[in-house]
Amino acid sequence: GIVWVNVGAMTLVQRRTPQELLGRVDSALTVAVTLPQTVSIALGAGLVAVLNYRVLLVAMAVVTLAAAAYLLGGSRSPQAAPAPAAEPVPDLD
Repeated sequence: GIVWVNVGAMTLVQRRTPQELLGRVDSALTVAVTLPQTVSIALGAGLVAVLNYRVLLVAMAVVTLAAAAYLLGGSRSPQAAPAPAAEPVPDLD
């Protein structure tokens, strides 16, 4: 399923980002996606060395169920109205 998220995110970046900022935005997205994954792999490797893997599996299941319960049962705040479109800035040259 991660392929669909990546394709959607990259398409959104390419369509909504000015051409001169595309490289920077792509780099920022890549860091935002890969850094937490890298940290979690390192943290998981360290925890496996200290704790039994069964304890970690139970902890992951509890966190996942808590997140699902929050997302399914939480009250939703009303969505904010979209911001008005900015007016073009006149060229002062």
